[in-house]
Amino acid sequence: MFISFGVDENSNYRRRAAGRISIMAGSGVSETNVADLVHFTNVAEVHSSARAKVQGGMQYKNDHILMSEGLSDEFSLDLTSVERVKKILEEANK
Repeated sequence: MFISFGVDENSNYRRRAAGRISIMAGSGVSETNVADLVHFTNVAEVHSSARAKVQGGMQYKNDHILMSEGLSDEFSLDLTSVERVKKILEEANK
């Protein structure tokens, strides 16, 4: 699904910049929407965290004492996924 919010603004910014600076599309760019984003805006660059949750390296985990408010998994990390980056590049270059 492609969300068109910002498409006109992005195109306008790129036109006004006239190549002097790089205007990247970002915020929510993923392997599922990058192809449409590139097609409709003709952007040359995008920004994506391409993150995935991975388990941290803690050896001892005490589930009875929380390090936070307990709303999230305290023992995992968000890291950039090589697989997601490859898929985003593949989809963007179609």
